[in-house]
Amino acid sequence: MTTIRRLATLLAVSMCALLGTGMRSSPGAAGSPLRRAFEAGVDSLAESLAALDTSLDARGTGISRAAFRRTRIAYKHQETLLSYFSPSTVSILNGPLGEEDDETPARPLGQLAAFQRVEHRLFSGETLADSDRMALHDDVRWMLDVVVHFRALTGNVDVSESQMLDAARLELARVSVLSLAGVDSDESGDAIIECAEALEGIRSIIAVARGSTEPARWHALDGALGDAIAALRQNTNVETMDRLEFISTHARNVGREILMARETLAPLNLTLRSVWRPAAATLFERNAFDVTAYAPDFALAPSPDVIALGERLFNDPQLSGPRTRSCASCHLPRLAFADGLVRQTSVSGSHAVARNTPTLLNAALQPTLFNDGRVATLEAQVSVVLASPAEMGGSVDLAAARLNADTGYRAAFKR
Repeated sequence: MTTIRRLATLLAVSMCALLGTGMRSSPGAAGSPLRRAFEAGVDSLAESLAALDTSLDARGTGISRAAFRRTRIAYKHQETLLSYFSPSTVSILNGPLGEEDDETPARPLGQLAAFQRVEHRLFSGETLADSDRMALHDDVRWMLDVVVHFRALTGNVDVSESQMLDAARLELARVSVLSLAGVDSDESGDAIIECAEALEGIRSIIAVARGSTEPARWHALDGALGDAIAALRQNTNVETMDRLEFISTHARNVGREILMARETLAPLNLTLRSVWRPAAATLFERNAFDVTAYAPDFALAPSPDVIALGERLFNDPQLSGPRTRSCASCHLPRLAFADGLVRQTSVSGSHAVARNTPTLLNAALQPTLFNDGRVATLEAQVSVVLASPAEMGGSVDLAAARLNADTGYRAAFKR
């Protein structure tokens, strides 16, 4: 489970770009039924946080733990729309678990989200020191302030059925990839229960909209959600629950029903390219991701000629200054396009490079490149590597001059 959580925590860093749209919609005079339901849910979350704050004065931790679990359920019921309309609020309330590990990316401000700090203090021991109790009060009241502040702004949004289904699709992905691995609920042992409650949240907002158009389609979606929730509740043990069965069967069924329900509505006018293709029911479908989503406008569209030229360049040592190293020298296909070494030797052979060779698998799906995210595209990344004295010891201009002298390359570039 530790490995699963670690991998899922790393995934969480890019999920904001993949899932958290933060989209805004036009306000309505009185608000749609979906917005009113959303507002009632946010009010319920605020009430649960206030009750949790009161419970912290009780002796022992049993009462506070029960109040925390009720608050987590209230949050999971609202996670679908809250994540969609205010990802900044969610980033404060909820986030991946932190681990003392070099592989774990730092959160903004270098600390866990508030729910995870509260969970750690409540579930890591049987008693609470006065300092812990004071820190818990501070965290819970901070969360309450954040929720109340967001609630004051909900009049600026109105929730359409299309947006609701898009949010439900994103929540299904969040459950399947993050929550099911216990990224945001570890010490309480409630990860599977919370996944069921998150799907209950989707089901409740669908119940508000169901029947407006194509009632049979909405009924089918409700049934798929009910089956998925039942499957989660059958085994809530985080160690033995069959996640693969859930994802491949139940999550996929829900995803497909969401897509079919969306087809009955007007399409969303998305202003940003989506990494996750709108036509893919789940993140696990073949060709679910658009590998050109992060490419710059000037990037060539993939074609057989472009791919063949890319493969030729990838294996050509002429790109390096001393003509001794190609991209494939360090990114070996048989080793998942890494090299299996702690650190590769510099192109001159005099020393080791500063960092290990990462895999290139899914590199196109990273919104930024290098360990510090200093470039935004693969095209820019190539320029930096070519110019690195340790890695390729050359430059774009030098490589271009050499390639230009080759009639075969000139013809391939022209094609």
